[in-house]
Amino acid sequence: MTFYSAKIARIVILNKDNVLFCRHRKKNYYFLPGWNVGYGEKAETTLQREIKREMNYFAKKCSHIGAFQSEHEKLSGRKETQYDLIFKVETEEIGSPPADERIEFIWKHQDTLANYDILPKKLKPALINWFENKKVFWAR
Repeated sequence: MTFYSAKIARIVILNKDNVLFCRHRKKNYYFLPGWNVGYGEKAETTLQREIKREMNYFAKKCSHIGAFQSEHEKLSGRKETQYDLIFKVETEEIGSPPADERIEFIWKHQDTLANYDILPKKLKPALINWFENKKVFWAR
């Protein structure tokens, strides 16, 4: 059996005490915006390019705030270990980026995150804890 791994760079963008999430329109779950990091590429490079391309924002500053690891099985049966690198990103623009037919961008107050279905599930408690103590986290 072959195993695969993926590295994803995810972002936390804040507008006062609100966090920008993606919401899957049909399945009603939330996740931090993120993109696959290419082989040999720095996560920060991926973020700057994709934030500009997909969200039409300019990333002024990227600060690493945490990471987590998850294992899951794809619909194809392929097993995958995913490593998510989480960055707080400061942008010049604050607003809602353009949505598409599958996802919309939505702001949620950081004090209400416990009320929402945030995926991956291991991220939610780590993120809530980060808002409380601002310490870099590792979740598994």
